[in-house]
Amino acid sequence: MYNSYLNINSKYLCENISQIIKELPKGCKLIPVLKDNAYGLGLCDVASYVSDFPEIDTVSVAHVSEGIELRSAGFKQSILVIGNPLPSLINEALENRLTLSVGYKGLVDSLPKGTAIQVMIDSGLHRNGFLPTELPSFSNLNVIGSYSHFADPDDKNRCEEQFKIFTGIDLPGIKHISSSASFENFPEYSLDAVRIGRRLYQDAPGVQSGLIKEAASWRCYITNIYSANKGDRLGYGSGTTLESNCRLASISVGYGDGLSEKLVDAGGSALLNGKRCPYKACFMDQAIIDVSGVECSIGDEVTLFGYDKQGNLLSSQELALLAKENEGVGLYSKLSQRVERIYT
Repeated sequence: MYNSYLNINSKYLCENISQIIKELPKGCKLIPVLKDNAYGLGLCDVASYVSDFPEIDTVSVAHVSEGIELRSAGFKQSILVIGNPLPSLINEALENRLTLSVGYKGLVDSLPKGTAIQVMIDSGLHRNGFLPTELPSFSNLNVIGSYSHFADPDDKNRCEEQFKIFTGIDLPGIKHISSSASFENFPEYSLDAVRIGRRLYQDAPGVQSGLIKEAASWRCYITNIYSANKGDRLGYGSGTTLESNCRLASISVGYGDGLSEKLVDAGGSALLNGKRCPYKACFMDQAIIDVSGVECSIGDEVTLFGYDKQGNLLSSQELALLAKENEGVGLYSKLSQRVERIYT
């Protein structure tokens, strides 16, 4: 009943998790980041695989609602809410045994005595958290950890500066500052735990280790095939003017499904029968690709990113960089609900 589907390879996902755990320094734990519906792959589905790893005792989410959804699904491990919770949701969060992050004094004063918290430290990102010089007293609360976040995980000097600021703060419990990119670039900053989101599903966008497999593949179908002539314009307004005669195919997704319109002008392609077919137009509910010289028929499957069924790879990281996105998981998270999620 769906016009496209996102296939999540559970074997690759579990292999990726195992690889990350293997890479961790002794005594360091993996905290999977399952925010944004596990980057669009399905919060409770991903959590069910994570829960099979005895080495993982904590996951993190961005909002209280995500933590409650996990508890409702029977998730037993600790759940850390990264970011200040809405005051109206604090009681429900505590009833569901969520670990709250605390990043401003008013929240410290409003929490019940003995509440287990982790403290957010602003070491340089300037998004959330206490500045080191403005830490209040946490004497009425149970501080079980503290964390910060690198502003630029590719900048060694800036990371080193933030690391020194963060580790110079004396708070009890575990300490963590690294995410996927900073863990890949500078594993020496791992501390007691690392928060990993993107690396659960795909390798780095730049220099790749080859040890992490792309876990998700988006596939759709050809809905029409037709010929077009040099000079024809595709799309609304000025659109795209064809530079040569070609054979085109419409496919069953568009920007309403989460396909980036930027891929048309950026020279992005889809994968069809092992061949790359450039995008020529993108509408809300369909897109046009150039299938000149490619044997194909209406109903044939088209891979938009990830692996096709023959094992050919069109990396979401490659497409993300073309579309000026930060990472390939940004493409995952933009997929709408009319894209079916299938775990195999």
